[in-house]
Amino acid sequence: MANKMKETFYFSHDYYSRSDPKLLKLQMKHGLEGIGAYWCIIEMLYEECGFLSVNEYERITYELRTKYELVQSVIQDFDLFKIDAEKFWSESAINRLNERANKSDKARQSINKRWEKYERNTNVIRTNTKRNTIKERKGKEKKVIKERETPDEFYKKQLELSGNDANYQKYIDVLYGKTTGIKLDGVLGLEYQLTYEKFLELLPKCKAKKKSLIQYTLDLENKGYYKKVKSIYLTFNNWLSREEI
Repeated sequence: MANKMKETFYFSHDYYSRSDPKLLKLQMKHGLEGIGAYWCIIEMLYEECGFLSVNEYERITYELRTKYELVQSVIQDFDLFKIDAEKFWSESAINRLNERANKSDKARQSINKRWEKYERNTNVIRTNTKRNTIKERKGKEKKVIKERETPDEFYKKQLELSGNDANYQKYIDVLYGKTTGIKLDGVLGLEYQLTYEKFLELLPKCKAKKKSLIQYTLDLENKGYYKKVKSIYLTFNNWLSREEI
């Protein structure tokens, strides 16, 4: 019997997704095994045009060579997937499949068949796509831009994940000027703020350099270095790797 060549696609993976609060909670409970299982399940969803049956947990467990309880927890416990009585899916995967469908007739037909099977109206998906993204047109190109959470929202979530760690709270207070009286607007305006995970990673490096993380943060603001960088963590990590800092 002749082998049928399977059409393959890639899907985008936000490189900063490991700092997503939901994925951090997943990693805190199940470690990297949980993160790996999550991305494998995402791949399966793409292969099945966006949906998997809730009766397929055992098959997923077998394919991943892992534990049933882990698969069940990844799907149900961290609000990473949407679930109803028959199926589960990822809204972000559905949105990206919808974008692909708009570019490919073949993909559109395949996805529409899957949607019809589960009686899911494609108009609902298009509405969700519009709600969750900001579209900007430049010339003939269309660019989809993700809505960014504010620093207030970011640090509120990160502080909760930290279990209200006093040292992390002290760092946040410095950013907002609660201890110095001067809010660090330049640092707070950077695209990538400092997650609790990266905060913990930097602390021993700062100790080795005999200079506090707060001092580095004040330098970033007061010396204007924030004007040339995007990420607090990457900037500090670079500084700490240099002998002269």
